[in-house]
Amino acid sequence: MMIIVRLQRFDFTYNYLFDGTAFVMAKPTLEIKWQGIYRPLSWLTWASVAASLLAVAITLCLLQKLT
Repeated sequence: MMIIVRLQRFDFTYNYLFDGTAFVMAKPTLEIKWQGIYRPLSWLTWASVAASLLAVAITLCLLQKLT
């Protein structure tokens, strides 16, 4: 087998190449639990949700008056 031949010919006890890859980021701050609901979304997303709700409410009121 190829592995046995390699074990006999090479010394694998020392590292010939070491790659020290690391991932670094700031430690997250603890947030209050009630902020956890709205915090992940941007203000534009919340403005779009509010505008959509308002548009649907107005549309439903107009449809109810017309019928």
